[in-house]
Amino acid sequence: MKIAFDSTYHWDFSAPTFEAESVLIDGYIHRYRVECPYCKIYHFHGPRDGHREAHCTDVDSPFFATGYNIQLSD
Repeated sequence: MKIAFDSTYHWDFSAPTFEAESVLIDGYIHRYRVECPYCKIYHFHGPRDGHREAHCTDVDSPFFATGYNIQLSD
């Protein structure tokens, strides 16, 4: 099940959710980064909660099929 935030972002309840950290540049949130539990490396995404496509370099990653949701951690 997907819920749209607007025409660009949505949340996919069938995909896993990972906590994201904000990356600051000149004091402003520039990107979100997520440590991928499959690759064990950071993937960088635009600074907004929601569903994302996988940025894994290994084509066997299970997240290529589902993507994942990211949510800024507290």
